[in-house]
Amino acid sequence: MKIDKEKLIQLKREGKTDAECAKVFGCSQVAVSEMRRKLEKEGRLTPAVSVKATEYVEEKRLQSAPEEISVKAVAERETKAPAPVQSSLRIVIPRRMWMEERRDDLRQAICEYACAGIRVDPEWVEEYNELVEKV
Repeated sequence: MKIDKEKLIQLKREGKTDAECAKVFGCSQVAVSEMRRKLEKEGRLTPAVSVKATEYVEEKRLQSAPEEISVKAVAERETKAPAPVQSSLRIVIPRRMWMEERRDDLRQAICEYACAGIRVDPEWVEEYNELVEKV
């Protein structure tokens, strides 16, 4: 099935993952990922962090937040000029989440190649097995 670019842009802006988009279009996650990267290069889609990653980071931030905030700390924050926010900053997802996504991508690629009768790279299988043990 052909991937509708406009629909993909809409789904990604709603925070859908590549896997969820693949189900909508009835195609592979790899195909959706390739289309997403193409749209990002064209500037039609801004690279975004997955919702899970932002929730994870926010949860960790809240867990490490101090119980009480001193008046002195607030006064110091208010007197300092805020650092400029740059839109080109890289956002790094936690290693475990990256490993889970990589594992899922490898599994999908191995299945697609095997189903198509194409030789599967042995390094993929080896890396997949290592990730299964780690994650």
